[in-house]
Amino acid sequence: MIHIILTSKQEIHAKSTSGAYVEFVQQVVEYLQQHSIDIVTIDRFFTDSSMFPLPSADPTYVVGRLKNYGLKLSHQRIHTQLTSFFQSVCERAAIDGQQEYLVHQLTAALSGELEVGTAQKPSLRSLFMEAIFPAYIECTFTNPAGWILSAPLLQATEEILAKLRLDVDSTLDACAQAVTSMLTTLLNSIHASLSALPTPEILPSSINTAIYTLFLKILTRAIPLLDTISPAPLHPHHPAYETAKSITAHAAVILQHISDPTIPLLPLPPLPPSPPPAPHISTKSATIATLAKTLRTEWKMHNGIWYVARPASRREVLTPRFGAEGEGLGRVIEGLLRVAARSEWLEGLVMGLDLRIWRGENMRGGRRCIGGRVGGAGGVFV
Repeated sequence: MIHIILTSKQEIHAKSTSGAYVEFVQQVVEYLQQHSIDIVTIDRFFTDSSMFPLPSADPTYVVGRLKNYGLKLSHQRIHTQLTSFFQSVCERAAIDGQQEYLVHQLTAALSGELEVGTAQKPSLRSLFMEAIFPAYIECTFTNPAGWILSAPLLQATEEILAKLRLDVDSTLDACAQAVTSMLTTLLNSIHASLSALPTPEILPSSINTAIYTLFLKILTRAIPLLDTISPAPLHPHHPAYETAKSITAHAAVILQHISDPTIPLLPLPPLPPSPPPAPHISTKSATIATLAKTLRTEWKMHNGIWYVARPASRREVLTPRFGAEGEGLGRVIEGLLRVAARSEWLEGLVMGLDLRIWRGENMRGGRRCIGGRVGGAGGVFV
């Protein structure tokens, strides 16, 4: 196939740099990156922009290369290779100002397949959600530059969770268990990250506000998945729900403070002791150690500009720019509370936090009453 395509390169040059044929060839190259890179070297013609038009959103074929790792994750050494490759991808995206493309690449690589990953043979998505993303999330506030690398990952996580409902079969126990484990670990990492950030420092900093907003958007996507992942609903005290309750309660107080600054801010409620052990803990720990060392020794700020400084080079980092302010955060918190109010296991929390929102979501058309009964006689409506 490669030979046939190469013989047509004059025709490719004669045509425009876009179109159905070019897109077809780009898709073939991505598949080769995924399935045959360990067998045959892809001709440089297809990876050199001066010779062949590369995909605008994925010029280095990150999606195909990530999916190639996903085929071999039953071997621990592949985890190490993947985390090293991924860190280089994240750094390059930050240096080149291509983090928006990274969001697209991660969403494409980690979506579109039925989730049945196990601890012994994780899917690419489950390893990212249970080890790699949590490592970056937990480094967000422990190093001044941590947020730069975690921001696009958080944006991608929200989009991945939005698509995940299409990749879930709740009739398969393996699928339900995999997704539940994934969401539990992800939410616990967000809680751990927020525990390192004093609540009074969230609103004064536009960066902290933006990251906090992204955390809440992820939680907003996670709650409906938790509610529907299994034919038998999760127990209301399942660790995932306990974490969701803690973060939701914290956000509700911030919303009240935004409306009335005289209302004091409260610290993030702690989680119950002895949380369940996270899957792939060795991969996560190794990723945190490597990332923390890199941020500490190679990322430097000078005159308000971040650089990646290595012995042979010093490159400027183009930091993400956010537009989220307090008002935008307020809308996100309201959206979170509305979603939580529709959750069987979280609506009682929302009722105690914001009765107005609870009424708006549960009293439409008089379908719910105080005792939890739906319409009919004997209900006491509010």
